[in-house]
Amino acid sequence: MMANQNPQPDIFEVSLAFANSAPLGTTTSSQVYTYQSAYEEVRIYAIMVNIVLNDDDTDYSASASDFQLSIEAGANKVPSNAFDIGAIATSREKTLAFTAPIVVGFQEPLNITAEWMGTTNLAAATNVKITLIAETALFDEGGI
Repeated sequence: MMANQNPQPDIFEVSLAFANSAPLGTTTSSQVYTYQSAYEEVRIYAIMVNIVLNDDDTDYSASASDFQLSIEAGANKVPSNAFDIGAIATSREKTLAFTAPIVVGFQEPLNITAEWMGTTNLAAATNVKITLIAETALFDEGGI
């Protein structure tokens, strides 16, 4: 039996597939469904990045790490520009903690977009796996 917890830890995962020979500038997007209620918000504190071959999940980040990522919460990109995720994918922890959480309100779409920025076409079909490390919390009304 699980007790109610506020905030509730959450993990959201998305896999963005890129085809073999994808050219420079190819983008793949996915919407993340948070399933929060009207009185809750999702706070994203960190992302984890894995770049793998899509046929057997072999780590491919050493060969293909030239990807950019953008996160859209509602109508806003957070941060305001796409950022390089190659350094994250090739690091030991494969994780980047944000200095401030990304807040997603009720019924706000959360979109993740990856873009291939390599100098040549991708050499193999590749998945960019993004894990959002977050929590879902009730709004704090400041005491009633």
